[in-house]
Amino acid sequence: MASSIDASVPVEGSPTTASVRAQFATAKSEIEALQAADEALTASLDGKQDASDILDLLGGLTPAADKLVRFTGTASADLVTLSTAGADLIAQTSGAAMLTALGLSSFGQSLVDDADAAAARTTLGIEDAVKGTARTFTAAQRSTITTLADGTTITPDFAASNDFTVTLEGNRTLANPTNAVAGQGGSIFIAQDGTGSRTLSYGTDWEFPGGTAPTLTTTASAVDRLDYVVRASGSIHANLAKDVK
Repeated sequence: MASSIDASVPVEGSPTTASVRAQFATAKSEIEALQAADEALTASLDGKQDASDILDLLGGLTPAADKLVRFTGTASADLVTLSTAGADLIAQTSGAAMLTALGLSSFGQSLVDDADAAAARTTLGIEDAVKGTARTFTAAQRSTITTLADGTTITPDFAASNDFTVTLEGNRTLANPTNAVAGQGGSIFIAQDGTGSRTLSYGTDWEFPGGTAPTLTTTASAVDRLDYVVRASGSIHANLAKDVK
């Protein structure tokens, strides 16, 4: 905006109060006009999208039916054709409907819906087939030796492993295990700590030759091995190999 303030007034003599006031009034009016123009410009830009290279890129494409934008680089894009099958798939409102649109059978959908490998094996019928088939292994098969937490009462979880180990730091009770299933067998390595003289009593499911529970080797750091086989619910046949070294 060009200023209307006349910098040459007054040309001669001392400026009058009236002329100075007129100059200030004119300046004030121009400043207010500039402020109003700025506010109007700000209001017109409010809510507008900032400048964007991506928007400029998209603006250079010509929209058409059944077309999708494909970025071919960091500064390039084109349009690709959406097939009828693709459009039908996108139009589905649920995962199950999408699987049907893909032509997946109900059996296939059940397999996809399985939460884990065990459930998938059940759906495929593999679980029963594996259980009912005799197998010959051509390489060694190993059980993980699971460490039992030492405490006043020690309770093995037979679903966790076949073989276990524990170091006794006091007199303990080997409780009836959880998840004992007939036919499972394994060993429990029972070690004395550096002090020794630790004893072990047993839960009612543990059964020993002659009906007498064995006494541990109590030498410091000695290791005994309790071998077991689950005969039936509530009956675990066991035998202690003492001071194995």
